[in-house]
Amino acid sequence: MGGVLAVLAVLVVVATVVINSGLFTATDIQIQGSEHVTKHDAIQLIDLPEGTSLFNVDPDQITEDLKQNPWVSGVDVQRQFPHTLIITPTERKVIAIAYISSDDLAWAIGDDDTWIAPLSTSVEVDDQATSSRQGRAQIP
Repeated sequence: MGGVLAVLAVLVVVATVVINSGLFTATDIQIQGSEHVTKHDAIQLIDLPEGTSLFNVDPDQITEDLKQNPWVSGVDVQRQFPHTLIITPTERKVIAIAYISSDDLAWAIGDDDTWIAPLSTSVEVDDQATSSRQGRAQIP
């Protein structure tokens, strides 16, 4: 019985050393599948401490961090050993645009009734003086 406990203790120590070593440090962080959230913006929002191991990444914290961006409704976090963390934000779908004439402002409204972000209501005119957007609001 004592031999089994000794082997178990050694395995726990070895596992702790491997998990906390630099062998599985998240050094390649990939942001995928996002139209409105750039990799730069996502990295700025995510609070991932230097030297974080793939074993101690907190997907719930990453989701909470990225939800500071109003376009983000959810996040998928995948670990790809030995060093890659793949983060895929799920963006809200625009189902309506609210135009507020008093402020000359339009807002994208998501499928979960969230007012996502203001939209550009500008109209572009090409060199033949024809409108290319017909006055529709464009998502930046």
